[in-house]
Amino acid sequence: MKRREKSTWTGRRFVTVLSVSLIAIVIFSLANFDAMKQPAQAADATKENTRAIAPVGSRNETVIVFIGDSLTQGYGVRAEEAYPELVGKQLRDKGYSVKIINGGISGSVTAEADRRLRWYLRAKPQIVVLALGANDGMKGAPPDVIEKNLKKAIDLAKANGIDVVLAGLKMFTNLGDEYLRKYEAIFPRLAKETKVQLIPFLLEDVALQKEYNQSDMRHPNPKGHEVIANRVTKSLEGLLVKHAKAQTSSQTNPQDGVKQ
Repeated sequence: MKRREKSTWTGRRFVTVLSVSLIAIVIFSLANFDAMKQPAQAADATKENTRAIAPVGSRNETVIVFIGDSLTQGYGVRAEEAYPELVGKQLRDKGYSVKIINGGISGSVTAEADRRLRWYLRAKPQIVVLALGANDGMKGAPPDVIEKNLKKAIDLAKANGIDVVLAGLKMFTNLGDEYLRKYEAIFPRLAKETKVQLIPFLLEDVALQKEYNQSDMRHPNPKGHEVIANRVTKSLEGLLVKHAKAQTSSQTNPQDGVKQ
């Protein structure tokens, strides 16, 4: 009887040891599997986070960053219908090699302008289209503060050798004539002072036009974005010609005049 009990106990111990060993092997295998996955997952996450601001691969490609609010982001329309994307298509159709980065974020104000631009410096842009100020105006922000914020961003761009296109804006009449006068004077004065290119009114022929706006009469519909894109494209062409000449010059050896 004792011999049988001893045999049974030994068998149970063997099963227990075997079970523990199998569990340990499974846990070890799962841990190694997760460890093998983590580098790949981390690489994918890094790739996804940097994709929008990765420097271009072609030396001849001009990077254009649009920094704006919901008007630039394309509120209420598909991403490809927003005017920055349409500008890119129009310029490529004209033969220009460009990379468009749409940095429009709904609700943005001019206080964020320089910080937003600093983020996009890693993309090494040659041109920045600065289209901020609408939300400031609707909140009744002091015009001198708006101007100071925009100038800070422009100064940062110029310090990094980036050309700036400043988009002028207008405001609703319910804020009073004096505010409107001071607000609308910001853009031409600032463009003249900093010697940057000005689009007098980004929403020219679009603002308050039912045909070109969504139901809120504040955000352009796809047709409205097309009108805006046409105007912005014309404004950018001169700068792109300048950049093309500069790139050609930089590829030419000053000693023998042979292109590299």
